[in-house]
Amino acid sequence: MPSKVKVEVKAKVRLLFMMLITSWNEESDLTVHASRFTPHVSYAAEPVERHLANIRQLTFGRQNAEAYFSFDGAKLIFQSTNDWITGAGEGPVPSRSAGKTGLGCYQMYVMDLDSGTIRLISTGAGTTTCGYFFPGDRRVLYSSTHLVGPNCPPKPKKEGRYRWALDDYDIFSVKLDGQQVQRLTATPGYDAEATISPDGK
Repeated sequence: MPSKVKVEVKAKVRLLFMMLITSWNEESDLTVHASRFTPHVSYAAEPVERHLANIRQLTFGRQNAEAYFSFDGAKLIFQSTNDWITGAGEGPVPSRSAGKTGLGCYQMYVMDLDSGTIRLISTGAGTTTCGYFFPGDRRVLYSSTHLVGPNCPPKPKKEGRYRWALDDYDIFSVKLDGQQVQRLTATPGYDAEATISPDGK
């Protein structure tokens, strides 16, 4: 096909696409007909979103953030201000013992996606961030301020733009049962947001 014809075809396809996109609105039928432009073509938009059809909420209440799947896809590591406990016959529920605002700062948890079991894997002191599974899913990595002190670090002032506190974090490794905590960094400042090489070393 000569290049001039290719350019004209591309321009017509773009124009057709733009006309289809701009002719549809939320109040219209979900079927968009292209017959005004080409007599033998009809397109139908699906009324159901395929990729987000099976959404399941995993956490409730307070702040739950920075969730990452294990390598086998069976577990999730996340940080939460909930004080998770196991309710009688109902699985993990947020504890109300920590007060109206929860724990005040993040702790690190691992959730088994099949059973819904949630286990605290950080120390419960200070605050945590940036949890991630090691290859093999037997240990996790996270950052914590617990060696600086047991309390939550002061929150940054809310003036204007979003601010992230750069507290004295160190990076730790721990087994999934919360045992065998290993300190990996020992430098002042913000040691966080670590990544793991594919071989886990």
